[in-house]
Amino acid sequence: FISDQTVEKLTHGLIAHYLPDLQDSKQALQELTYVIVVSYKQSVIACLNLVHTYVLFFSTDKTK
Repeated sequence: FISDQTVEKLTHGLIAHYLPDLQDSKQALQELTYVIVVSYKQSVIACLNLVHTYVLFFSTDKTK
């Protein structure tokens, strides 16, 4: 039989040991997510600019 006090001490010890790693992992995940979102937005903008350039190029009157 394990006392409630022992379980509580063990739980607090495990949380104290692993919490910094979990906080670091959360921060790393947030940073990675930010980089992915920014990269995606930049890619979409680049593609839209390219499409816009092609539309302008092919829509100009070449007979002049």
